Amino acid sequence: VITLPQLLHYQASPGIFMERANTLGILDSQSGWLNQEAARTGLSQLEVLSDQFWQAALAFNATIDTGTSYGPFVPFLNFLFGLLAALGFILALFRLRQIRYSMLVVWITVTVVFAGALLDSPPNSHRFIIAMPAVSLLAALALNELLDALSGLSTSKGEPETLSLSGRTSVTHFLILLLITAAIALYDVSFYFGTYRSEHSFGDRNTEIADSVANYLNSLDGQWVAHFYGPPGMYIDFPTIPFLAGDFEQGVNLFDVPEDGAPAPGYELSNQSFMFLPERYNEIEQLRTLYPSGLEQTFSGYYAEPLFYVYEVRGSP
Repeated sequence: VITLPQLLHYQASPGIFMERANTLGILDSQSGWLNQEAARTGLSQLEVLSDQFWQAALAFNATIDTGTSYGPFVPFLNFLFGLLAALGFILALFRLRQIRYSMLVVWITVTVVFAGALLDSPPNSHRFIIAMPAVSLLAALALNELLDALSGLSTSKGEPETLSLSGRTSVTHFLILLLITAAIALYDVSFYFGTYRSEHSFGDRNTEIADSVANYLNSLDGQWVAHFYGPPGMYIDFPTIPFLAGDFEQGVNLFDVPEDGAPAPGYELSNQSFMFLPERYNEIEQLRTLYPSGLEQTFSGYYAEPLFYVYEVRGSP
């Protein structure tokens, strides 16, 4: 359901499919990075390729994401999740003759090789996200085996596996496994909404401005027209703003103000908001003269202090 439309599109346009791979690929027929890196380090191409493979293969448990956007500075999985996934992968290797296990092994291996080892700077999280369902299933496989060992799993020939939880000990073991699953989830929740968020690894000044501008616009009551003194450093079509501030539409009630330009005319009777990046703050003097009753606000941020300014004018001047 998800991939078929893309596969049909790429089948009709194979050049589009290979364009990104040829840009990021390390082979001589692509970017030539493998040959250049071997010459730079004095290693053989096989040694460099081997290092690439292990960097990619250990992405879930040991190596650090090299992407410039996400930047958690930890492996893709926490320790317990990664341990279970590794155990599940080993179990699947021993059961390769069964297609349900071989599919998971192939799924992850293809991702590691083609989205990792054969591309520059592995591992990149956005290239590996496609393997996360398989990784999660392998971790679930390890948990299932643990449940089998502790609680007892009765299997009759030719019949599906069924759980037999017939004693206090079995129920206790089952609850322990539920606690393990909850511990994995709670650790990730605390990391992403605690440690990761507090370290501000994801984003930059413009991203923070866009998020704060969208939150500000959403806080306005009634009908407003907003003017953004951002160009050339930033424009109102920065994707975060139209995505989060759905009541404001560029060219309708949301406008860029060109550098050294003037706001869009014709809205003198509307509530108006004028938003200024710090580098264009000097232009606010014109508004103070035109609308002396306006209200000025300053918004602070992590990546810039101040982050941006707002001058609000309600109704007619």
